[in-house]
Amino acid sequence: MQPVVTLFEHQRVSYAELGLDANASILQVLDRLNAQSKTDLIVLERTALRTTQYVGILEVPGLTLQILPKIDYEPPTGNLSIEESAIRNFLLLLLYAQDIRLHQQTLASLRTARGPWLEMMIHLFATELQTQIQQGLHQDYQWCEDSLPYLRGRWNITRQFSHRPNIHQGLEVTYEDYTLDTPLNRFFRWTTHTLRRLSYQPENRRLLAYLEDWLLPVHLPPHLSVYEVERIGFNRLNERFRPAYELALLYLKGLTEQLLPGTQRLLAFVFDMNRLFEAFVTNLILKHQQYLLPPAWQNTKIYVQGGPTIHHLAKVESSGSPLFRLKPDIIIGDLVQPLLIIDTKNKVLSGSNYAAGVEEEDIYQMVTYALHFRCPHVLLLYPRPKGENNVIPPVSLQIEGQDIRVFVATLDLHQPLDPIDPILRDMRKIFDYFATIERRPQEVY
Repeated sequence: MQPVVTLFEHQRVSYAELGLDANASILQVLDRLNAQSKTDLIVLERTALRTTQYVGILEVPGLTLQILPKIDYEPPTGNLSIEESAIRNFLLLLLYAQDIRLHQQTLASLRTARGPWLEMMIHLFATELQTQIQQGLHQDYQWCEDSLPYLRGRWNITRQFSHRPNIHQGLEVTYEDYTLDTPLNRFFRWTTHTLRRLSYQPENRRLLAYLEDWLLPVHLPPHLSVYEVERIGFNRLNERFRPAYELALLYLKGLTEQLLPGTQRLLAFVFDMNRLFEAFVTNLILKHQQYLLPPAWQNTKIYVQGGPTIHHLAKVESSGSPLFRLKPDIIIGDLVQPLLIIDTKNKVLSGSNYAAGVEEEDIYQMVTYALHFRCPHVLLLYPRPKGENNVIPPVSLQIEGQDIRVFVATLDLHQPLDPIDPILRDMRKIFDYFATIERRPQEVY
């Protein structure tokens, strides 16, 4: 196993600190990884590299970069390092953001497991799938085509005369068979086979080998596409496998691997933290609406990404062609005149005066939302800076010449995300504030 260097998002580290020089071949390989991804997963400067909003694993020959989000915490018992707390919170944030509901036995294993982030991800998948397979493999009826010496199911006459016109060679038949070789099991076989190659941790490799033994009767596809995997359906017979399927789908969608000469490889398995924070907040509000929203808002609708209707800021007068699409992260209330519009920003506000740390372009964006949707109250929601433990009510910015207020609030992610209750209490206080907003004196900056 090659060295693993742990960095945090938006961190700058010199090449000298990594034991590299500016002309190291590793940097050329990282540059190639950026080019393949069509974005800067990591910024290569003249004397240093700088991480971006992409978090996860970048592996090149001779170096593995583990990039973690800034959501670490001080464990009360001191049994976790800063990196380990960030890894654990990263996994939980990812589960909430993707709405993956693991079974309790799998979540309990997360409290004692240790290792790099990718190995922890592999551990979650393998533990979840093992729990379900030990209760029995999934079986289902599948349509099969075969050449048999006897008639079974339907005789495929078209195939018969195009492939075996001499019926003494066998009958071309199509029939239903109750089998283990289902699309879902093939996906699990492919995933366990792939992860077994990627894992270095002996316990994970042992567990994946055990799962592969169970899945040996299932065909191993050479490759799979997201399209065919997303067509896999669920019913009461295979619903218990859904969490393992959703974890496996993350690998299929997010894992980029390229084999190099010999046994070397390029590997990228990263997530955009900006999108993760947005999805995390959105799913918490959707899932816990009854708890979070004030009583007067309980029956209101919640729209994501601007709702079902496509909105634009402007259009070309001569042709009517729309320009500049508007996609607020969350709209609470009617689309004609919402109660509140929320936009998440994965940026760190510095200092106690949050209003002074808001970027100008973010304010312009929120004012545009307020004017277009005729919503006088709009909220910018950020991660709270580490060390700010108190829940600060939303700071209000009154827009000059308009009946619009842009509010700024934060969520404390520098605490254990299991259980999620403290985060929910923070969010509920924010929404309760809006329920009484007309009766409070406003802070104007």
